[in-house]
Amino acid sequence: MYDYNIANVECQEILPRLSERMEYKEILTPYITKLYKNQYDKNFLIETKCKNKAENFKNCGTNIWLDDMGHITGANFCKQRLCPVCNYRRSTMMWHKIHQIVNSFENNSFLFITLTVRNCKGEELNKTINHLLNSFRRLTNRRTWQHNFIGYVRGLEITYNATADTFHPHIHILVATSENYFKSDYVDIHKLRKWWTESANLDYFVQVNIEKVSDKGKAVAEVAKYAVKMSDILENGISSQRLRATQILASCLNGRRLISTGGEITKRARVLKINLDDDYDSFSARETSKFYQWENGAYYNKKN
Repeated sequence: MYDYNIANVECQEILPRLSERMEYKEILTPYITKLYKNQYDKNFLIETKCKNKAENFKNCGTNIWLDDMGHITGANFCKQRLCPVCNYRRSTMMWHKIHQIVNSFENNSFLFITLTVRNCKGEELNKTINHLLNSFRRLTNRRTWQHNFIGYVRGLEITYNATADTFHPHIHILVATSENYFKSDYVDIHKLRKWWTESANLDYFVQVNIEKVSDKGKAVAEVAKYAVKMSDILENGISSQRLRATQILASCLNGRRLISTGGEITKRARVLKINLDDDYDSFSARETSKFYQWENGAYYNKKN
């Protein structure tokens, strides 16, 4: 079993953290139920595609098994991209896995890169995400990229601008540099923008960012964070516009690989036997674990 809880978290600490997400999930449940039952856009998430999703969301996290170290050994997670409980679980799991991989590189520096494209309307989001990820693949296939950066972890994030009713898909990348990077192979923001503009075939000025990583933990957290933050979408309340935006986001993220690796990062993960796609719990340890059930806004220890 892989420990995907936050570092040094004991059993009595993980439950309050989960409880915070459960409280927020309960606030979202009527909203999610309404979202899945109504067709806000004929192209996205019609009811026939959402069978049982609302019920699974409602019941998510109500049963939890924890061992004596506070590791989750079982739970009824819904694993939906809009669920704050599952997003918390997934991001902490990813943080620990990626952090272990990154820390195994003792002689390489790391950079944090952000690549963007122009904001788009909802009907263009799926196409824009495809273009973004395909352009990134072309970028990493460039000899100049591979000469300077020996491996990477890539995360996808999408923000929503309610005023303009547009979406901003962008990617965060944590890259391991070559050993000669700061001696002769330095890539500044202008060179990075040129590479990205060519790889993405852009005819407009684009914002990019590149900076040296001083805190690996913080950089890993940025890559491993939620692709979509529901609290940002619902910042000013629920409306048909925001329902449609959430519906579009859920549809466009469905089935996508939100985090990927390449180069030496992928090879090192294999050596360490770390699988970023594996998010299963160790059910074999359930018999010796404590069972907690969510009731009336809190977790209570129950007999198995």
